[in-house]
Amino acid sequence: MKKHGTIAFIAVILFSCNVQAQHISSPEAIGIGAYTALARDVSAIDWNPAGLIFIRDWELRLNSYMEFRDGSQEGPFFGNGVIGKRFSDAHAFALRYAPGLTRDFRISTDIISPERSVDGTTDLLRQHLEYSQIYSAGYAQQLSSTVAAGISGRYIQQRITDPTVQVNDDTVLITQEIHNEPVWLLDAGILFMMRPDITLGVTAKNLISMREQNFPDEFSEFSMNERKYLRAGVLYTPFNNYLVAADYDTRNHAQFGHAYQITDFLTVRQGNYLNFERGETFEAVSGGIGLNFGTMDIDVSYLHFFDTSTRGHGTPVRALLAHGVEDVGYNQFTANRLDVSLRLQLGRMHEPLARIEYVEVMSDVYPAAYEVHAYRPIAKVRVKNVSHRPIESRVGFYVDDIMDRATETRPYYMMPGETMEIPVTAIFTEAIKSIANFTLQSAEVYVRATAASEYDDRRQTHLAIHGRNDWNGDILTLRYFVTPEEPQILRFTREVLNKNQDKLEDVHPAVERFKKSKILFDHFSDMLMYVHDPRKTHNRVQYPSETLDLRGGDCDDMAVAFSSMLASIGVATAFVDVVPPEEPHNAHVYLLVDTGLSPDQAHLISSNPKRYIIRKNEFGDETVWIPLETTVTKEGFDTAWNVGAESYHNEGILQGGLINGWVRIVDVPRM
Repeated sequence: MKKHGTIAFIAVILFSCNVQAQHISSPEAIGIGAYTALARDVSAIDWNPAGLIFIRDWELRLNSYMEFRDGSQEGPFFGNGVIGKRFSDAHAFALRYAPGLTRDFRISTDIISPERSVDGTTDLLRQHLEYSQIYSAGYAQQLSSTVAAGISGRYIQQRITDPTVQVNDDTVLITQEIHNEPVWLLDAGILFMMRPDITLGVTAKNLISMREQNFPDEFSEFSMNERKYLRAGVLYTPFNNYLVAADYDTRNHAQFGHAYQITDFLTVRQGNYLNFERGETFEAVSGGIGLNFGTMDIDVSYLHFFDTSTRGHGTPVRALLAHGVEDVGYNQFTANRLDVSLRLQLGRMHEPLARIEYVEVMSDVYPAAYEVHAYRPIAKVRVKNVSHRPIESRVGFYVDDIMDRATETRPYYMMPGETMEIPVTAIFTEAIKSIANFTLQSAEVYVRATAASEYDDRRQTHLAIHGRNDWNGDILTLRYFVTPEEPQILRFTREVLNKNQDKLEDVHPAVERFKKSKILFDHFSDMLMYVHDPRKTHNRVQYPSETLDLRGGDCDDMAVAFSSMLASIGVATAFVDVVPPEEPHNAHVYLLVDTGLSPDQAHLISSNPKRYIIRKNEFGDETVWIPLETTVTKEGFDTAWNVGAESYHNEGILQGGLINGWVRIVDVPRM
């Protein structure tokens, strides 16, 4: 076409909506805005090619989108398809085919006039500008346990179709001349995992630009502006399920956003786009969600621009000349858009990312105290991150027949190559109480570092489980033998108290609890016989119903049985554990019984302050407690009280047992 002041007569630009953003290459990136330090899948081919190293094996992503202009919607369009492959732990490669990554402009010229318009030929008389980035490739390499680098190449085709009209008598001949300016652009990026919660990323955009040919001089103003710039980003993960990210580049553009993983299935994202170069400050906002189905992800995002003066139909051509086109996708003409993508992880569906180095069982299991292992670690597992990326490891523990399901720890964030000792707990069922004698059982320990159902590594270890009556000698666990809800205990206490109602009729209400304790102990001691058996480091303890059936037991058995009886009628007790430092083999246990009396009522049971103790109950109130030696069976309640008070005063106070720790008091929860 002959240029007769073409620019002066250009009236309108009409452009199609075929665009898949290069700067915002996936719904995740769009949703959070800042992706330079966060890119960890095949979409990293645009944002930061170093992120390709996070591909597990084969990865496929398909993108589709819709755009919204002047109140109308256009699409959906197929944006792009990306396939990536990781070769060993240190190398990854990706290819993208993006038929939707184009930007078209139709420019009216001075050829078009009412007298020259020919039906069906109007569009042929417009200049056609097309920018497309259909092919891209990227490569990443793991340089160390904390550093990855990558490069990506983008092939950009620029094309101008210029119409020419020749009129000969009654004949109109329209020809079109096509001018091309293909460009290869090379980007480079790096990721640095400086801390478990902080990752830094830097990308050099348009680092190298190579042209095969140029537009004619008259069209040079329509060439893309591939200026070089640096973009830096930071990712901060203050919590396991929450992250924030920010980017800034040398063009004076910035983005920041955050993402919150509500469940393993659902993640929500929000992003903000700032453009200080054009003085707009807040240029756009975005939001998105991600749905995870193990090896498949579905992501959706929406991008909204505040200034749409150049983002609708019929944009003046001066906007094109003023702003130009830097990115094929994200530029001054990109419209509000809705993006959807499907990502599939293929090939080796579960590559081990973590390895169990050893398992250390921290304690044997005693059925009476099985519940403690729900919060007290039963083992610690040394786990190593054997991958070249940060992971979140969960450790599980399972024993067949005595657990309904495996218990699993919270996620532990681990840097590449890092090792960590992770404590595990176990939730046993009551079936464990049916184990009568000592046994060794196999326990399965596993580590999981991905969302896949398979384990990254598993190990079998042996767990020592004692018989139901075995006790480890720790006074803190003796209370687990206290079973006030046993039918035999409930029946015994109700029958005894019902038979002695007459002894309670004239009793002062304040001492009723004390009187009931006395009545129960007297009947308890009449029917039972103490069997001398000093407590050893490991011992056998009878359940209260067994003590009643056998009509006897040692100090542990008697204390547990009477504590159960009192707990069944709402009377609190505490074990007094005595382990003489010079004679630990003569360890002994007796009871403290809460009378419920306030300190100013202590005289109602005794005028001798050495026969009782003032201490706080479970509600924080100070009450009167009496020591009771349960092994003194035949002498009755008063003697048991006297012996207990004397022991407490001598051992606990005079000999300093309470201060020095060889006399301990452990409260027993009541029913």
